Amino acid sequence: MIALAAAALMLAGGSADSEHATARRHWREQRARDYSYVVHRSCFCLGAGPARIRVVNRRPRDTPATFENVDTARELFAWARRALRSEGEHRVVYRPRLGLPKLIDADPIAGAVDDEYSYRVTGLRITRRYPPNGG
Repeated sequence: MIALAAAALMLAGGSADSEHATARRHWREQRARDYSYVVHRSCFCLGAGPARIRVVNRRPRDTPATFENVDTARELFAWARRALRSEGEHRVVYRPRLGLPKLIDADPIAGAVDDEYSYRVTGLRITRRYPPNGG
């Protein structure tokens, strides 16, 4: 019985890892150079949001200080990975064609208070892309 439960957990984690890798690949295929989105944050923290994030040449611009940890696609994927690897409950939803996470919801320590966090990403706009040859 324990072996079956362990196998189920490994399959679920493998599936989440595969989905995460596929989403990252979809995002890279976008070749996004300049983009923007709105982050809605829910947590026991200051400055819950929402905040408009602007990225130019893959670098964040004028990000509110309390959102500097989610002001690029790379950082959103890092939070998604962190949520997926947490011991507690988590849910990550990616945009089907674009790949960028649209919801990162985690409760790393089930039963603990004040550790839950959620990032909801809306209004994604890619305004400039790198050329197909990577230039």
